[in-house]
Order: sequence, then C-alpha cells, then structure tokens
Amino acid sequence: MGPPLGRSPRPAAAPPPADGHRTDHPGRCRRPRTRPARGEIGEPAAAAVLRALACCLTVSLCDAEGRPVIDAEPLHPGARWAEPVRADRTARWSRYASVRAEGGEVVAESPLGGHRITVHDGRLLAALPAAAAAGPVSALSWPPAVTAWLAASGLLAVADDDGSFPEDARETAAWSPQDLASWWCSRPGLHDRPVGATPASAAADAEGGPTPVESGSVGVLPLPRADITRLRDEDRTLTAVLEDRRSVREHGGEPLTAAAVGEFLDRCFGLRQAPDRAGRRAFPSAGAIEDLTVYLVVGRCTGVPPGVHRYDPGRHALVAVPPGPPGRDGGALLRGAARTAGVAAAPDLLVVLTSRVSRLAAKYAGLAYSLTLRNAGVLYQSMYLVGASMGLATCALGFTDSRLTAGALGLELPGEVPVGEFMIGSPGTGGAPAR
Repeated sequence: MGPPLGRSPRPAAAPPPADGHRTDHPGRCRRPRTRPARGEIGEPAAAAVLRALACCLTVSLCDAEGRPVIDAEPLHPGARWAEPVRADRTARWSRYASVRAEGGEVVAESPLGGHRITVHDGRLLAALPAAAAAGPVSALSWPPAVTAWLAASGLLAVADDDGSFPEDARETAAWSPQDLASWWCSRPGLHDRPVGATPASAAADAEGGPTPVESGSVGVLPLPRADITRLRDEDRTLTAVLEDRRSVREHGGEPLTAAAVGEFLDRCFGLRQAPDRAGRRAFPSAGAIEDLTVYLVVGRCTGVPPGVHRYDPGRHALVAVPPGPPGRDGGALLRGAARTAGVAAAPDLLVVLTSRVSRLAAKYAGLAYSLTLRNAGVLYQSMYLVGASMGLATCALGFTDSRLTAGALGLELPGEVPVGEFMIGSPGTGGAPAR
C-alpha cells in the first residue's frame, strides 16, 4: 500500500456524555477535521497522553507524503488507543463489520469496536477480499498501523493465542450481524449517533395519527361495535384471561361472524369512547404517533367478504383493498401463514400490522424500527388477551413473506412495511365457544 504510514492524531470536540445520548442534532457528531501533521510519535510520555485522550481524538494514518489513508474516529468514551497486533496472529475481516457510503465518504464500523474508520485510500478496499479468509497478520497488505486501528475498530477480527476468534464465542456468534447492528444502533452508550426524542417537525406532527382512508362508501363495510358498558360489568377478569391465554393454530368448523370481528377490532384497535380518551386508540404507541396500520385478510367469515381489507378506526369499518397480482393475493397470504404456523389449513382470518417507520424516525432518532416492533408487541398482547376473553382461537406468527405481503396489501416498500401477523378463528373441538 505504498510507503510506511505515520500516525498523526488530530484534536477533536469534547467526547459525548457518559450515556452517549444525543438529541441536539439530526446526524452523528463529526469531530473537527484539521490538516494532519506528518511523523511518528516518538516519546513514551506523549504516547501515553494520546492513549488517555483516545476517546476524544480522531487519528489520521497518513502515507509518507502526508496524505490521509484512513481516519479512526472514537464512537464512545470507552474507546481505547490501538495497540500493535502481533505479526504471528491469525486475523480475518469481521462478519460484524459494515462498509457504506456516508456524507460522500466511505466509512466502516462494527458494534464490536470503539472507532469508526473513514477510508481515503481505495487500495485498502481493494485488499478486502484477501482478508475475508483467516490468515496470518503478516500476510495482510496493510501496514501495521492500519492493521492496529482496524482491529481496535472491530473491523478486523484477531485470534487469541489458541487460534480462536473472540467473535466466534457462543454468546457472540449467536447474534446475526443484522440483529446485533439493530440492537447496537437503537441504544445509546456504544456509538455517537443520536438516540431518542428530537424536536419533531410540523410535518412529522401532521403525519401522526391513523393512516387516512379513502372517502366515500364504495368498498366500505361498517362493523358492529363492542358493548363496552356491558363488558365492564360482565367480562372475565384480567387474571382469568392471563391464566387461560394460549396459542391455538387450528380453527373450528364454524366461521366467525361480522359481529365477533367487529368486537375484536374495536377492543384491540378502535377509538376510545370515554370523554377523557375520545379520539385515542385502544393501545399505547410510542410518542402517540401511531405508525401502525391494521389490515384484515379474510378467508372465511360470515358477513365479511373474503379478501384484503384495511381497518378504518375512525369509521370502525373495513375498507376493501384491490386484489394483488396472481400468486400474491389474500389467498396466497393465508396459505403462507399456514406454512409459517406449521398447519395444513389456512386460517380463517389474518391480521397484518404494517408500519410507516418514517413517522417514528422523524421524532425518535436511531430507534424508529426498534420502537415499531415494540408497538407491534403491545398489539400482540392485546389481541391475545381480547381473543382469550372472547373465546377465540388466536396465534401470533413470527413472519410472513414480505414480497407476498406487499403484493397482497398493495404496499410501497420500504415506505410501509409489514411488521407483524396474527391468526384468528373459531376454536376447535373442546375449545370455548366463539362469540
């Protein structure tokens, strides 16, 4: 990679707070850039000072002519100075490393490291394929200083003396790269990106609330409402419902009725009627933004036609969704749900939860997808409890085919994405009667 590199630290802004929480800017905080000085750090005392300040210094590795090859930018206050990597160690490119374009530059980072690397020299990227397989550090084409910072950043996995890689330990290897990155990004402390509530723009506030539904009455099916007054007096206790709740994947011979579906949807997703909660949904939502939309895929139900419907809480009605292309319609989605559940017969009804993640992202930086999954989890529990109270067969699914779901529901990915599926039907033999 050309002449040997010098290490040239560059002063930067103060480190982030101890909890890493940033809410005062739309993007990550980049430390000020200055023209790097050339040369090596020669005196032990100076090196010790620089190591102590590693959490607030951006280090540039430069070639002999002073041109930066990479920058190493600390991600959190615990970031440490890169130590030399022994040439006899085995190393490989980490499976948790990510490389992407950001702000017109190529950057790389890993949840397992303490620094973000900005790449200025394309020869480093060209050498990545050779580093994919484990091999001796001495065989890497990068200079030792680059190797040290790649290892400190978690981008280069370095084996221990016994030849094992720490990232292959059971507790770490159990994480997929996608899951670990999602967890890492959605909580402060281990990176410098904003996480949490930010000042919401007027546009974001305007987007809050249920998805608007087309005007008119064509394709709109009003549903019976739940008798909340009667249920307050006669419904089963919360303890009884919690104790009796269970997943039931197979449905009985008699289909549900429109009255039962209307009660279920009203209790789980409808607007509240109490004066102090008028206009609010039945379930909590992060920031009261209500990013979730409810679709009902009907296989068999007395009084509700088969097909895909979107639930309109304002009118407590189902709005028909035009059929998807052949093979990606409501019937295909129901059959796919049966395969996911491991049963032979398609469910009577399938609730699909979709999210407009952008609504959450406009207010909650860094954890929008994490929040929408929590919102979906809240609704899973609500559907289980209401279903148990009504004597229905209910079962949450882990997933359905995203391409199939998008076609059947008419979604524009990734503007609106499926995040949860839930089967509903009448109970089988021996179950409580369906209402």
